[in-house]
Amino acid sequence: MFDYFTSHPREGASFNHVMGGVMAHQAGWLEIIPAEHFMNGSDPNGPLVVDVGGNIGHDIEKFRQVYPETAQRLYLQDLPAVVKLAKCPDPVNKMAHDFFLPQPVLGSRIYYVHAVLHDWSDEPARQILKMIRDAMKPGYSRLLVHDHVMPVKDAHPHATAYDLTMMALLAGVERTETQWRDLLSSVGHRVVKVWQSPLAAQAIIEAVIAD
Repeated sequence: MFDYFTSHPREGASFNHVMGGVMAHQAGWLEIIPAEHFMNGSDPNGPLVVDVGGNIGHDIEKFRQVYPETAQRLYLQDLPAVVKLAKCPDPVNKMAHDFFLPQPVLGSRIYYVHAVLHDWSDEPARQILKMIRDAMKPGYSRLLVHDHVMPVKDAHPHATAYDLTMMALLAGVERTETQWRDLLSSVGHRVVKVWQSPLAAQAIIEAVIAD
């Protein structure tokens, strides 16, 4: 699907704007995890947040609006045709990047991945996570995976609809907490906490490089 949108720019632009609208009506990540949790102790001269596969910047722009003084430490990454449509202003760093390739921003405090990994089965998802892990600074960097965490039973219809859609369109999957933990640990990450909020359909899985 993503290859199609890359080769059909008009349809790709429509898709990216639709996704921006979908994200705009969801609870923001700062409503799930307090920014102070990772801003405290961060290097003021280093990268703060890398939004991996961040589409046109809906999430990173929400962060910039709350913390405008951090703008030059924020990085939005996506494919060239997507990132050129970015809505976040300078000095936010807008970077064309394929997340299957080595992560060029090293030692960021946060690597944020929202609604990306559910697009992919475990094998390609591991490749994405490996590229991020190799860029992380042990004892400092945090990986935040913002996605559905499916219960074993009685899942919300919103989540089950996403699960079926991901399976049909992309061979992707919405994962349970156990599946997330297994996936992350298989490439050298350790889950620290699963952040949830009654305001949000999705959760944020916080992980670090495993000891």
